[in-house]
This record gives sequence, structure tokens and C-alpha cells, in this order.
Amino acid sequence: MTENPEFDLESAWLAPAPPGDPTPAPAEVAPPEQAVAPEPVVVIRYRNRGLHPVLMLPIALIASLALLAGYHAYVEPVAGHAAPGPSPRPAATVASLDESVAQAAAAFAKDEAPLPGPLTLEGRPLPHEPAPPAKPPEAAPAPTPEPGPPPPAAEAVPAEEARSRISIASASPTFAGPTEADPAPAAEPAPPADVAKPAETPLPSQEEMMERIRQEAELKAIQRAEMERRQAEDLERLKEESVKRLEEERAQFRRQLRSILKGEPADAGAAIEALCEQFGRNYSPGVKERANAILAHNKGRLTSDAEVRILRSLGVPEPAVLDFLCNRLNRSLRSRNGPHDPDEARVVAARQLLRIPTTVAAPADSTPAPPPSPARSPVYRRAAS
Repeated sequence: MTENPEFDLESAWLAPAPPGDPTPAPAEVAPPEQAVAPEPVVVIRYRNRGLHPVLMLPIALIASLALLAGYHAYVEPVAGHAAPGPSPRPAATVASLDESVAQAAAAFAKDEAPLPGPLTLEGRPLPHEPAPPAKPPEAAPAPTPEPGPPPPAAEAVPAEEARSRISIASASPTFAGPTEADPAPAAEPAPPADVAKPAETPLPSQEEMMERIRQEAELKAIQRAEMERRQAEDLERLKEESVKRLEEERAQFRRQLRSILKGEPADAGAAIEALCEQFGRNYSPGVKERANAILAHNKGRLTSDAEVRILRSLGVPEPAVLDFLCNRLNRSLRSRNGPHDPDEARVVAARQLLRIPTTVAAPADSTPAPPPSPARSPVYRRAAS
């Protein structure tokens, strides 16, 4: 706020400078030494004249109490006066009202129809079944009181200290009542009999311990030997059953193969292939590796009949033996004296297999005897001739 008594709002506006000469003439500008110093300006700041913040809380509390007291002073007189009850009507007026109500009820009486009961599917009312009589409530069994601890035994009273009880109101012992019998003294429990302690078992000596260990070792050895014997017998029985089943399949395969060769020659190759698939060509990989090793070791020194017998002795099935012969013939396929196609090779191999008689096969794990020398072998000499 500026306090200047000489400030006039109606003072004349400053004349604008001519447009041609925007800068004032140097003669009109007063020198800085002659410029008048501005008068000091005094600014007074007034504080807020409201209540002090410290007084706000007590004033609000007093105002709330005053409003509460005024509310109670206004509500209590209004609720204190009970509303007056209805004034009793005269007896004549009540009687007249009852008669008029009865006449109106008789005039507007309606026939009350009974409520319809449940019907059957044909529209007939259901037969009324009387409700079963209510069973009387079963009385709950009275709880059986648990037996309490036995009362403590009364202490025995010596005979010389027993006295007759006399009533306090009586003046003489002549009119006193009969004396009560003292309880019998409790019998003392008998002392427990001495129980004989069990005799301590003596510890075995070192010789007895060693003897027991030796007996257990012998028993374990006998059991192990018996188990190994049973396992060997079971393995031998399984081998015999396997050889027997293999020989039966071999004989059945040869019978069907012979019947195929007696039939139509054009379809013999396909029929032989289907027969091999029916009986199966798979066998143990170990047997296969062993057969290949034996044939490779004796390569060029065995005839086809000898190789077939070796394969049969190792447990190779008959369809696999036929495949072995057929693979040998496929090497000379379309040659001068060889077969013309795979079907013809199967037929030639089947006839060659049927010419070799079956013998009792040796166990699969037995090593065949070394073949004779090619020069001394009658089979070799017959083939060479």
C-alpha cells in the first residue's frame, strides 16, 4: 500500500511523442545531477484479526456441550407427558354397535365352501388314511452312577477307651439311648510272599559260539547247493521243452512246405514266403552270432548239408534255415545255371531243405565237433565228382 498525499487520479495524461521524432531532444533531458530523488514508500502489513488457534478447541467443546444441554432440555418435557388414552364409551353405545355389526354380518354372510382335498389321476378324492398313533416317548435310561472310591477304613479304638454315648439333653445316664456298636477293626493285609527271582541264563562260551556259527554256515551252504541244483534242473527242463517245441514246429513246417511244393508251381514262391512269416524267422541274437562265427570260421570247408545240420544243432528255426539257403542261391540269381527270380530261388531252396533229413538237435550251448577235412570228406568228394 502506497501513502502519497499528492497522488492525484485526475492528473493529465502524458502527451505522446510525435511519430517523426521518437527520441526526446537532448536539451529536454535533465542531467543526472539535477534529477529529484524518489520519496520513500512505507508499506504496513496488518495481521488477521481472527481468534487465536489455541482458543479454537475450547470454544468448539463449549459449543457442543451447550447444544447437547439444549437438546435434552427440549426433548425431556415433550416425551414426559403421556398421550391420553381413549375415553370409555357408554355401555349403551357399545351394545348398539354390537347389534349393528351382527346385523351387517348376517346380511353379508357367505357360504364358506370347504377346501378341496387332494385328488387322484381320475379326479376322485384320495382315501383318508388315519394317522398312526403317536408313540409314547421312551424314557431315557437313568444314568448309572459311577462307583466312588471306597471309604477309608476307620481306625480301631481300644476296648478300654470305648464309652457309652449320652445325650446332652438328658440329666442322667439312665434315660440315655442305646449305645452304638463300634466298627470291627480292619484286617491288616498280609505281607507279600517272596517271589523267587528267575535264574540268570549263563552266557555261552567261545567254543559254543564258534560251533553255532559253523552249524549256521553249513546250513547256509546246504540251502545254497539245493537252490543251485533246483535252478539247474529247471534250466535243463526249459531247454528240453524248448528243443521239443522247436522240433515239433520244424516237423510241422516241413509237412506244410512239402504240400506247397506239390501244388501249383506258379504260386509256390509267394506261398513259401507266407509260410515263413507264419512260423516266424526271429530267434536269439546270441544264437545268431554264434552261428555266424562258426560258419565264418569254417568257410569254404563245409557243404550246404553240413551247414544246415550245424544251424539246426544250434537251435535255429527251420524258416531261418530256409532263408540261409535262399540267400546262397540269390548270389547266382539270373546266372547261367541259377534261378531266374526270387520266387524260383525260394522253391529251389525249399526242395534242397526237404532233401536234408532232420536229426535230433544237440543243446544250443554245446559246441559242435570240428568238421572233417575237405579232402577226406565223402560229401566233398561226391560234390567234386
